Amino acid sequence: MSSTDDIWILHDAARLGVYLRLDGEALMAGPKENITPELRQRLKDNRPEVVKTVMLREAHEYLQRNHVEGADLSMLDDWHGIIGHAHMSGDPELFRIALRGYTRAGLMAFKKAKRERQEAGL
Repeated sequence: MSSTDDIWILHDAARLGVYLRLDGEALMAGPKENITPELRQRLKDNRPEVVKTVMLREAHEYLQRNHVEGADLSMLDDWHGIIGHAHMSGDPELFRIALRGYTRAGLMAFKKAKRERQEAGL
């Protein structure tokens, strides 16, 4: 599988109206009537990569929901490299750990920005 196949699988799922999300370790997809046999097979054949991509998407969505204006997110640049390395290693646990670190770093930046805004009376 190429490094972009997982992205195309998510794109095709969205085009068909199929959601992909994680419930613990399980990759959930639905509604079932929208899943074509081809998509089902692609999900099955590429599950590890699709799971990692869904994990990354969910981490980004979580950070978006908690975003605080003015947060300095420059420290996330280092985490992009760590996540990339973990992704290429093929070790799912290392990837999870890298995503947790990335998410925590983002949340710490948001807390700091929120505290600074409060101290400034904004």
